Amino acid sequence: YESPYECILKKELILEIKDIMDSLSEKERKIVSLAFGLDGNKPLKQWEIASILNYNQSYISRLLRKTLDKIKRKILIRNGYYSLQKKI
Repeated sequence: YESPYECILKKELILEIKDIMDSLSEKERKIVSLAFGLDGNKPLKQWEIASILNYNQSYISRLLRKTLDKIKRKILIRNGYYSLQKKI
């Protein structure tokens, strides 16, 4: 059982994640979705993603790291922890 408060928090979190995912490029969204199982499937390893998308594993690793940094920065900025001028 979820309290009304927990239900609202969950909905807000889902909306925030959706908004952030929508701000990513198609390629970034695909890699993050595959890496974390956001598409409803099991999370994949980087070499599996590289194989599916026909990219080098090193490229997937770099892009995933860059994308996660971008997501982290957006979350911190939204929550007032960093100004737009600061770089993480």
